[in-house]
Amino acid sequence: MDVRVPVCPICEKPVPVNRGEDPNIRMNEHIQNNCSDLRPKNDNTCRKKGCTTKILVPMQCPECGLSFCVKHRLAVDHQCKGRRATMNTSKLLSTGTKSSASRPQQQTASRAEMERQRRERVNATNQRKQEIARLQQKVKQGTITESEQVHLAKLLSLKDANTKDGKCIVC
Repeated sequence: MDVRVPVCPICEKPVPVNRGEDPNIRMNEHIQNNCSDLRPKNDNTCRKKGCTTKILVPMQCPECGLSFCVKHRLAVDHQCKGRRATMNTSKLLSTGTKSSASRPQQQTASRAEMERQRRERVNATNQRKQEIARLQQKVKQGTITESEQVHLAKLLSLKDANTKDGKCIVC
């Protein structure tokens, strides 16, 4: 009887196997789940590794198909690799090619993509602030048009809710 616990070649963590179960099948499941929990969660918790938030309304990611809480529902928030990345990993392992060499490249690419998206959000926020300042200056001068007032109200409503102090948003 063999009682050794196999170790994942990617994440280097032990992968527990039940007695009578094939360790190769178990290892394949582990790798296909992006080296996260081996057994799919049957309860209603977020699928993001480390998050234990209970999900009242599950939000499925269109890329990977897993359910996440409100905080991790976006692909950027749970570092989504999508279905194709999962399939590519299993193909690499089945052909005997080590995927650990390509893993840092994938992480670097996803980090670069996340950084690009963060910069875009910051730029959009800065542009919105500049537009708000320009329109508020026109309000002070009394030269704002009705369509600009509507646009200003829209921009201010998109602004963070914590900054509202109960004053009129147009004047």
